[in-house]
Amino acid sequence: MTNEWSDIDLLLISDQFSDNVFDNLKLYAKVNIKYPIIETHPYPTKYYYEGDDFIKEISKDSIEISLTNHSRS
Repeated sequence: MTNEWSDIDLLLISDQFSDNVFDNLKLYAKVNIKYPIIETHPYPTKYYYEGDDFIKEISKDSIEISLTNHSRS
């Protein structure tokens, strides 16, 4: 249920994420510091597709935004 004090749950899916919480935190910590209203939930791609109850719940009313990392030459 959303109200004026609700945070924004951001489900992050990437092959770069692992089961190591601290390694994952290094990848997105700046977002958490700059935007404290955003609650990040990182998952490795494989785990996301296997799914669990939390992923299903957070995905119900989600908006998908796909980002591609293009390396610069």
